[in-house]
Parts: sequence; C-alpha cells; structure tokens
Amino acid sequence: MTYTKTGPFTNGAAPAIDAPFFNNVETELAAAAATVRPESFVHTGDSGDWALAITRALAYATPLGLPVQLQAVYPTATTVTLNSGDTLTGLGPATGIRTPTNAPIVALTATGKTGITLQNFLVDGNCVTLASKSYTRSIRFISCTSIRLHQMTTQYTPDWATSFEACTNVLVTDHVHRAGDATLTGGRDGIHFLDCSDVLLDGARIHSGDDCVGITSQTAGINRITIRNVTGVSETAAVVTLGNEATTSFNATEIRVENISAYQSPDYPSTNTQYVVKLRAQNAAYVRNVRVSGISGAAVQYGVWLDGNSTTSDSMADVIVEDVNVTSSTMHGIYFNYVTHFTASAMWARALAGAYDGIHVENSKFGAVIGGSARSCALWGLQVLTCTTIDVVSFYARDNGGSSFASSTGGNGAIVNSSDVQVLGGVFVGGSSTSYYGLYQSGNTSTVVSTNTRIGGAH
Repeated sequence: MTYTKTGPFTNGAAPAIDAPFFNNVETELAAAAATVRPESFVHTGDSGDWALAITRALAYATPLGLPVQLQAVYPTATTVTLNSGDTLTGLGPATGIRTPTNAPIVALTATGKTGITLQNFLVDGNCVTLASKSYTRSIRFISCTSIRLHQMTTQYTPDWATSFEACTNVLVTDHVHRAGDATLTGGRDGIHFLDCSDVLLDGARIHSGDDCVGITSQTAGINRITIRNVTGVSETAAVVTLGNEATTSFNATEIRVENISAYQSPDYPSTNTQYVVKLRAQNAAYVRNVRVSGISGAAVQYGVWLDGNSTTSDSMADVIVEDVNVTSSTMHGIYFNYVTHFTASAMWARALAGAYDGIHVENSKFGAVIGGSARSCALWGLQVLTCTTIDVVSFYARDNGGSSFASSTGGNGAIVNSSDVQVLGGVFVGGSSTSYYGLYQSGNTSTVVSTNTRIGGAH
C-alpha cells in the first residue's frame, strides 16, 4: 500500500488522498520530526469529516507524549472527544476546526478527564445566520481537572463558546472570542465557568451576544476564581458577571476581577456593553472575599454592580474595590446594594441619566468610600441611602445634579435615611447655575460631617 503525504489546505478544502491509510504510521511520523498531523490519519470512508482523523491522531500521539498539530481549518461533522493527556495545537487562527453551517454541534469535548491542552487554533461554530436559539456549546469540559487553553480563538458559536462545568485547576490565557450573533438573545457567553474552582483566566478579548465571561453556580459552591486582563463588549449583558443559575443559592468565595475594560467592537458599533462588571449574591447565596480593581469603560446600565441580598447576613461581604473609572448612560455608574465590610477607593464614576447617581451605595454597612470622585452626574455625585456605619473620606464631587437643579433634588452628595455615617474631608461643591451644590441630608441619625469638608459655594 502506498501513501502520498499531502500539504495543508484552507477554507475547508480537503486534500487528495492516494490511499485510505498506510500501514507503517510509526515509521513515517518518526521521520517527520515527531510532528503528528491529522492528514496522516485519514480514511477514505470519512466522507470529509476531519473529526475522525483528528481523533485517530490524538489516540496515536498521546501515549507517545506528542501533540497533534492542526495545519489548516478542518471541516468536521462530528465531535472530537478528548482524552486525558491530549494536546491539540495549531498555527494560529488560520488553523482549527469548523463545524457545519447553522447546524450546531459540539466541536471539542471531554468528561472526567485530566491534563488536556488546547493551543493556538480556531474553533468556528459556523452559526452565522442561525434563526433559533441553540444550547450547544462549542468547546465543553465537564468534571475535568488540569485543563489548559492558550491563544485560542472561537467565533460564531450558538451557545457558550467555551464551557467549563464542574472543573478544577483551569488556566486560560490570551483568549479571543468574536462575532457574537446580535440576532439571538441570551446564552452565548464567550467563556463560562459553571460550578468551577481554582480558575485563572488571564488575557482575553471578547465580543459576545451575552456575557463575555460568566461565572455561575448551579449544583455546587465556587471558589478561588481570578479573571483578569479582559477587554470585552456584550450586546445584552456584562463583560464579567458572577451569579447563580435559576433559583439556586450556592456560595462563592475568593473572587478576583482585575483589569477589565469595555470597548466598542467593530462588529457591534451601535452602542456600549450593558455592564462592565456585575457580581451578585442571588437568592440566599453569599459571595465573600472579593476584589475588584482596574475597571474601566462605558456601559448602558451599571458600570460596576455589586449586589447582595436581603436574606443572608453579609451576603456580599469582605469586599475591596479600587481603581474604577466608568460611565453609565441609563443607570448609576457604580452601584453597591447589600454590601458589607467593604473598602472602595479611587473610584470615579459618571451617570448621564436624570434619575441616577455617579456612585450609589444602598442598604450597605461597615464600609468606607475613600478618595473617589464624581463630576457632571445627572442626579447625585455620591448618594448613601439606608446605610449603617459608613465613612466617606476625601471624596470629591463637583457640578453634579444639573438635570434636577430646578427641583433641588440633585447635587454633589446625599446622605438619606442612614445612621452612623461620617464624612471626613472632601469637596461637595458646584456652580449655583449648574447643580444643587452641597451635601444634602435627610432622615439620618448620628451623622457627622467634619469641619474640613467643603460643602458649598460656586467653584
């Protein structure tokens, strides 16, 4: 039996195969400098489904400790099922896997496996004009551990593009997801971590129809998750979100969200992302030991939203927020609700809508807002509402409340229906023709405003 080696191909065009398979695979591959390629494992009966050749290549390469290297974008009709120890690599986004057009299938999957690496290739879900919602996830890991994804690109996926479910010890770096489908709403996250622990996502650029990065619980608590260095835009949701699926109330601890920014994708230039960062302790769950830092960009709704619940004591607790610069076109720039034991510093926010504040802290206690700033917000620069034991330290607010100036209901700062609030220095001033300047108070007990706090006058 003869075998003719074929070169790489592009755009789904399969090479000619002179023989269905060759008998001496080991000799051929050793002579090829230990590079295992799918082209060496094609059968004539594969009917153009390159998932079969890729699966055979992995079955040969993994016991030898070798990767399989993709040479082109291969059309697949079935799923590649990965096994422990598999390493599948490419030569950039011009190589990879393309599933059938508008007929969703899982491209790559593993269940209960360990030590899998995917690196430097494209997974194209190929759902460009899909007319109905699908629940098919293009890359799917279930109950796996020690999973590594480096320099991967996903696009045109019908549901979660890359899904980790009940996985541990996960590392994703330099990830790209593009072409979120604006014609379908809901469920098309760029990357999703469900019931996972010990996760690091470091570096991603994502345009998603839903959340760019989703972190949720459905059957178990989640722990030690770090998301950092992500730039994204979401048509309907957040760049980074955390919460619970449906009515579940599992807990989350040790959550880090760092260096997150929103951008306007050329594929979706008409508006901004809905949220930049949204972290919620839903139902009766709690979220504790949280750090949010380096957040920037424009949002349609809240720029940063930290939301506990009224059911659980300290439901969103032990929180550090710092270095935030966000703008909202329809809601509060930064919104804390039921947050306890927190420190928020170096926050700058702007709200453009008439009934919303730059920074709004509500139903919260045992916290400090330190060294923040708000300017030219529609209602209040900073509002503390129904809170207990809050310190406001060296906050600077200027020319806020212009949209409500006529009714004297907006301005630079407001403390309403709160107790044990101390304002320790800072500036709450504005021009009398542009804002209801000063620091407004109503319905409070034990509120102290230090003498070195400037609360009026035209500046």
